[in-house]
Amino acid sequence: MITNVDSERTVVGTFLVNPQSIFAVADLSEDDFTDPECKFLFSLISKTVSEDKIPDIAVISPMLVGHTFDGKPALEVANDLVMWAVDTERFVSCLRSLKEFSGRREMVQIANEMNMIASQTIMPILPFNEDVTARLNSISAAMRQGKVTSFSVGEIVRDQIERLKSGTRPNLIDTGLLDLNRTIGGWARGSLVIMAGRPSMGKSACSLSMLRQAAKKGVTSLFLSMEMPHDAVSARLLSDAVYNSQTPIHYDDILQHKIKSWEVERLDALQDGIATLPMRIDDHSALSISEITVRARRYQDELEKTGQTLDVICVDHLGYARASDRYKGQTVRELGEITKGLKDLAKRLDCAVILLCQLNRELEKREDKRPQLSDLRASGEIEEDADAVVFVYRPAYYLERSKYEKVDEEQKRLDDLDYYANVVELIFAKNRNGPVFNKQFFLDIYSNAIRDMAA
Repeated sequence: MITNVDSERTVVGTFLVNPQSIFAVADLSEDDFTDPECKFLFSLISKTVSEDKIPDIAVISPMLVGHTFDGKPALEVANDLVMWAVDTERFVSCLRSLKEFSGRREMVQIANEMNMIASQTIMPILPFNEDVTARLNSISAAMRQGKVTSFSVGEIVRDQIERLKSGTRPNLIDTGLLDLNRTIGGWARGSLVIMAGRPSMGKSACSLSMLRQAAKKGVTSLFLSMEMPHDAVSARLLSDAVYNSQTPIHYDDILQHKIKSWEVERLDALQDGIATLPMRIDDHSALSISEITVRARRYQDELEKTGQTLDVICVDHLGYARASDRYKGQTVRELGEITKGLKDLAKRLDCAVILLCQLNRELEKREDKRPQLSDLRASGEIEEDADAVVFVYRPAYYLERSKYEKVDEEQKRLDDLDYYANVVELIFAKNRNGPVFNKQFFLDIYSNAIRDMAA
């Protein structure tokens, strides 16, 4: 068997001597141990932690009474393992070794299963391949997370003050909108941003236009267009890039080839500039978290070869993402699996993930159509996982569809419609790293163009 018992003993022994160290370790399970003694003791340590107790040897000892290993009392085994305890540096090394050997065992298991499936030609391979991808991604994640992840208060405070003294700017990602950058600084790395709204509010328009404008400043992004085909995305990008208030070119006219020759020349002049933007468009539909992860990592690897990193992943949208069969038929849990998977992906790749999301129909029954957190589908799961929830709201959409019999009310509607014709509100209903607020921007929905109001 592929194993490293010494590393297992060192890790468990260190837990017993320095129980606080277990709180600094992510994704360690009984399956990572092969030695029966270490596996048993780790299960007791994990149980103790789940009961909000400190898993030191004094707490564990009573739980060992009556247990033996090859005739040797479990308490003696635990006391022997205490001698394996090491300092932090050695502990981290052993922990990484333990996770690596665990990953190798899983890879052998996967290889055996692949051989079996491949030889049975009547069995479909797609579901199995997706499962393998997810398991391999889990192994990769464990390799990255098999380390001490906590720090003393002194360390984090010292680092923060040093950054302030040096004048180092926060490692935030340009949103593409100057006014929004002034308010939130930018998208935080490792964060999941939910951008939600009812149909026709402009979620895709805002996100795609913001990414294009940010790309001009060097922000790299992957736009997963599971709803729109790539030709629709390209039409929107061109319409946004060429936009001016006097001679806009609407993206639906581009798609339907309803543009004049001189307008084609305007678009052609933009071609090279758009082609050099660090954006990748993927229009595959119904992607699972594993498939999204594979695509994101593949693009990240390409960027790293040129000294760049992946900054933003935008998923359009939640309704088209596919959950695994784990919670099949349980919509709330399926959505939670997707949002948790994307949040984990953001942390792993140190990027921001923007997930577009449809709101439920309940708000249509309210007089005030401005969205609120309860309007999210399965709002508990989505709101919990999100670092920020941004609602996209266009008052003009509802004003255009209303009409009043009273003259004064109808005149007010027309006046409001004139004012809000090109206004979109970005409503930050949740913002883990800053204030909640509501800010207006200019939006030409037919040109897929969002801009700062001052522009």
